[in-house]
Amino acid sequence: MIEEIDEDLFKLSKDYCLAHCVAEDLRMGAGIAVDFKRIFGGVGRLVDQKLKIGEVGIVQHYGQFAFYLITKKYSNGKPTMNTMEKALRSLFIIMKKLNLTKLGIPKIGCGLDKLDWSDTRSLIVDIFSGSGINVTVCVLSKLIDSNIPQRLNVRITPSNLWEMAAKTIIVLFIDLKQFIKRR
Repeated sequence: MIEEIDEDLFKLSKDYCLAHCVAEDLRMGAGIAVDFKRIFGGVGRLVDQKLKIGEVGIVQHYGQFAFYLITKKYSNGKPTMNTMEKALRSLFIIMKKLNLTKLGIPKIGCGLDKLDWSDTRSLIVDIFSGSGINVTVCVLSKLIDSNIPQRLNVRITPSNLWEMAAKTIIVLFIDLKQFIKRR
């Protein structure tokens, strides 16, 4: 069964496995891949799996599975319906082996990768129908999407603090985890 809902993928209950498409180079620098990398981590574990096109990487985070469908060689490339099919079939086999029955996905391959959703949806239906695996496609409504601010233009200008004008407001953002790691 496949169902499309107006929901944030990452707000599905933890009994859902989540999946998305990535390149063999595992850069994950744009789109929903950035969120997967931030939430699930495990990039080193994915690299260790030595994944090729058509294969699926697995990261488990607090008991929840995240699947990384390798649908193209390089992050700046585009997948084909053939590579998408291979990766989806690999995902199906893995989920059956692990007895997993709930899969949450975005409109995979149809954001930055530009595949046609109706074609991809048909492929998902062909592969997963009658399998006992419920596929939930999370699509945020246009209204929600339109309220997300565009990336800000940030300019970094090193300055001597003592030479700055009085009443200048300084905002400093520090990632403490990164700061501590470097020490």
